[in-house]
Amino acid sequence: VDCNRGSGTFQAAPAGSGGSLHLGPMAVTRMMCSPDPLGQRLPQDMEAVQSYRIVNGKLQLQLVGNAGSYIWARAQP
Repeated sequence: VDCNRGSGTFQAAPAGSGGSLHLGPMAVTRMMCSPDPLGQRLPQDMEAVQSYRIVNGKLQLQLVGNAGSYIWARAQP
């Protein structure tokens, strides 16, 4: 997310069945990061997710009010 790494699961239901997204528990490293890391902002932004889509295997989360987006890619082993 910032200087740390995390992994977890997600489940997405298509729009025809309600269009929901569920993020599972995350395992996250806890290294010392530079001041004002993204990791402090991420939990607040997750509350502001307006929509999502999966494009080329990447999860794209769009925030309300055109405040930005997150693009998550599957980690390579």
